[in-house]
Amino acid sequence: MEIERKWLVNIFQALDMIQGIVPLKITQGYLNTMEDEYLIRYRSVNNLAFMMELKSKGHLSRQELGYLITKEQFEEGMKLCKTKVSKKATAKYRLEKGTTEFMQKKFIRFRFALWRYKLTDIQRIDLLFKRLEKKYKVVKDQGKKFPTQRIGITFAAQEKEYNIFTNSKTNRKNTTEVYDFISTATFANNDPSTVGMFEELKDKVIKYYLKTGKSPSMLDEASVKAAKHFYVFFVEA
Repeated sequence: MEIERKWLVNIFQALDMIQGIVPLKITQGYLNTMEDEYLIRYRSVNNLAFMMELKSKGHLSRQELGYLITKEQFEEGMKLCKTKVSKKATAKYRLEKGTTEFMQKKFIRFRFALWRYKLTDIQRIDLLFKRLEKKYKVVKDQGKKFPTQRIGITFAAQEKEYNIFTNSKTNRKNTTEVYDFISTATFANNDPSTVGMFEELKDKVIKYYLKTGKSPSMLDEASVKAAKHFYVFFVEA
């Protein structure tokens, strides 16, 4: 279900949130029009993630289904589209501030979407880390006053896996996606340490992909793993 709303926001909070925005190129094609029961749309984001979406009629709310597809399927679908649109949008990282639970140290945490980047070979992992280094540079200056840092990635299954549990208070069933989290140790916040930090995370991700790491995966062993989010933490010493 997709629900569209407009909200009145605090302008100062909004300005704080949009620091370090990164551009996206979104290409869309429509097979039909909203005169039909469902609108069928093909969409690509930065020519990296490809989706086919079905949207029902409606203004404030409507049913929406989305499916990840391959680049080849996207290109074939776009050939059939009656209307094609290419536009630039902005996608910001998510910034959170707080204090650690036990040591009560201040921290800031940045989260970047990785659009379920599939791990299919070592070459794709190399390419992924080149992109992660660029994302890190976007927020590096905001963490200058913090003496320590670490980074991490969440991985999910390409075909989503879920945990279903019952809330003991409301007795309602809740569904959460299963994912693995791989993180580095804490490093000093300086350029030489940053190099070592990325080397450590990359080594862990390769071992995770090759199934030679020590940490057990919560995901099905046969599932295709996809990088979901990249995290950058800056923390007080």
